Amino acid sequence: MKDLHWEKVFPAVPPSVHWRLEKALEEKNQMDRKKMKKPVAALALVIALLLALMGMAYAAVHTGILDYLVGGEERAPDALKGSIQPVFATAEADGIQIDLTGAIYDGDRLALSFTMENTRPQEIACITLDQVTLNGEWIPISFQSFPGQWLPDVFTIDFPDYSRNPGSGGMLSDWLGRKYTGVISGEATFVVQRPVNRAVIIDPWMWYDYDAVLSDPETRSHYQARKEAILQSGLEIGDVYRDAYSYLEEGCTVLDAWGNFLLDQSEYQYLRPFFVSEDYGSRPEYHETISRDGQMVDTARITLPFTLDADSARESRMEVELPEIALENCMAHYEKISITPLSTLVQLRLYPHENTPEAVAALGRCYGCPTLSIPEGQGAEWLPMEGEGFAGGGSKDGRLYYEIQVSWGGMTELPDTLCFSYDHAEAAGDQERERLRRTFIEKTIIPLK
Repeated sequence: MKDLHWEKVFPAVPPSVHWRLEKALEEKNQMDRKKMKKPVAALALVIALLLALMGMAYAAVHTGILDYLVGGEERAPDALKGSIQPVFATAEADGIQIDLTGAIYDGDRLALSFTMENTRPQEIACITLDQVTLNGEWIPISFQSFPGQWLPDVFTIDFPDYSRNPGSGGMLSDWLGRKYTGVISGEATFVVQRPVNRAVIIDPWMWYDYDAVLSDPETRSHYQARKEAILQSGLEIGDVYRDAYSYLEEGCTVLDAWGNFLLDQSEYQYLRPFFVSEDYGSRPEYHETISRDGQMVDTARITLPFTLDADSARESRMEVELPEIALENCMAHYEKISITPLSTLVQLRLYPHENTPEAVAALGRCYGCPTLSIPEGQGAEWLPMEGEGFAGGGSKDGRLYYEIQVSWGGMTELPDTLCFSYDHAEAAGDQERERLRRTFIEKTIIPLK
């Protein structure tokens, strides 16, 4: 008979779940202290509570990462749901609690999701996902929800169902240079910063009469909700008759109505030498937290450890290899084509017939940065995820090339082919380039089936 490891059926139960279970049992014991009825019934209650709470933890893991990546579980195809790894970690420092709620690793990229809460909402904080590592190695972050996130997030224009505190979001890495196998250990580290002294908001939007300047009732209500949230947070609204200099002299952290630092803005940078150091606005290599010495101070570092199964990505991963493609003005070579439920990565290098910088520049003018597309009528759609494209020159072993690189999200289903398009690019400028682009599109088709 096959051994069944029931302890591995569900994800690890978060500490908060243990606490809630203990609290529920404590309350029940107080209720039944005088009755002492049926131990079997009590055990059934314990099991029911445990299963319910583990189910809640499991659901939180799935909905957290899917909320960040595609805006909800209902928008995610089954393949993306199947890629989720049930990780959970929680930590708290300086009144900020952060939970890791989900992870996907597809062999090329890492996605994580988090929730965070300011347990002292009357003391506003700024939180940055500072660094992520796998097996101790730094992971480059392409996108994240916390590049200096205020919590409570009183500066966001209000819209339905938006939570100012707690908040949620995630990160998506750049392409990872190393292939991982087996069980890998990761860490996500956040930095908490708070104003050095009191924070003051200097912005005309805090002084306007919204009834007079905003004609649309819905827009007016959103701005009014933001103003009320700012006032409720205890932040000080600057006097209309005072300037930023006078508040900076008092040691204040000065912001605008969107939560931006006034000293970051070009019209106020002349004040920097009087109030902040030369390092203001910088950040160390391999870190995401920006130093704002004189305005903000680091009050905590919060690290969440996690483990992943790197081999689980193989089941849903497709890699395509194609021969070189001869074009009139270059030789095209696909360095990478990788398709997973999380991402679609394409790296194409164009080697000019003449190995000169001028020839590479000519390829850039001709081909630019095209968009990776699903041919019309093939049914599949791109998931509503963050993505980016890059194009530029490079060299390898003395050979110069022009590279087109696309980091896109996953797809609802696998189409027959992928192709490039210039629907959103600048016009080629002449008929010859248009002809070369059409040939490029026709010859660089990527077959997937």
